[in-house]
Amino acid sequence: MSGNDGIVWYLRTHEEYVGSVVVLRLEGRVSSATSDDLAQALDRARSDGRRALVVDMTAVDYINGRGLSILAAAAARFRAAGRELIACGLSPAVRTAFDLSDVAGRVTVEPSRDAALRRATDLSGS
Repeated sequence: MSGNDGIVWYLRTHEEYVGSVVVLRLEGRVSSATSDDLAQALDRARSDGRRALVVDMTAVDYINGRGLSILAAAAARFRAAGRELIACGLSPAVRTAFDLSDVAGRVTVEPSRDAALRRATDLSGS
């Protein structure tokens, strides 16, 4: 749903497979109303068993504290399994939220999808 101000109030998730990497592309806002959708999408991607997950946030304009906690917890679960979660494409507002909450210290962040895919491919050995 979108208001006249151009603000998006939904979260869409799209899974893609790029070689041996899962890319979870997010679109919209990660808020109290949508953070459960993010958690479910991350769980689905984690169950795939691939070495790395790229979370493309290029089309995300807002993330709240719960969404940040969900990402950090997912990154910890990936790390514990010898895998990696890589976030990319952070807008300035989302990057600020990452930095203020210290999530950037717990989640690998790359500036672009291409950079994240290069890193993930290096991890996967593909």
